[in-house]
Amino acid sequence: MPTLSGLAMTLLMFACIWLVARKTQPYFVPQQKELGKLNGFTEEMISGQKAILLFSREKKVETEFADINGK
Repeated sequence: MPTLSGLAMTLLMFACIWLVARKTQPYFVPQQKELGKLNGFTEEMISGQKAILLFSREKKVETEFADINGK
């Protein structure tokens, strides 16, 4: 009997996981695209940090980061 209940619980868990995955899948690709944009922006700003400071662009960079991060 314990084996049967364990099997039933396993099947129930897999069914729940499958349902959740089906519902969330359409949101995953756009989220990953936005995360890629954010990572690319961050990488560029870190590598160009001296130029940002040289041309006093800190506020503009902060605003752009906030916009991208908000999406």
